[in-house]
Amino acid sequence: MRITDRFSKEHTSFVAQLDGLQAACADGAPVGNLVHTVRLLATPLLQHAENEEVLLFPDLLERLGGEGGPVEVLQQEHVTIHGQVDKLIGEPSRADFLQVFGQFQRLLREHIMKEEDVVFPLSAELLGDTRLTELDAEIPPAV
Repeated sequence: MRITDRFSKEHTSFVAQLDGLQAACADGAPVGNLVHTVRLLATPLLQHAENEEVLLFPDLLERLGGEGGPVEVLQQEHVTIHGQVDKLIGEPSRADFLQVFGQFQRLLREHIMKEEDVVFPLSAELLGDTRLTELDAEIPPAV
């Protein structure tokens, strides 16, 4: 399996979880339940971002450069997403949760689209299937 294929499968799961959270927010779920659900999403999401940064991004940076390029934008978005997760899994009021979640889910959906529509096809072109398969083999096993 290519690492980008693995990341795409994870993206599908994250979007489904976002959809569920969005529906729960709209249905008036208690903030404690919402926070719990974000905590369940946070661990695999943050591990996913770390795997991208440690495994895929270095090869892309080597070929594309970093200053102002697509990889730098994605790295900055990872930092923002991580900060939003920290706010969401703290003890936010319902109003604070809804405000941050709105920003978080929009950014995460846009981020995923950038990777799917631009970065993953570019990765296939620049790195090739063999290298992407090698990178997938380097992902640490889930704990």
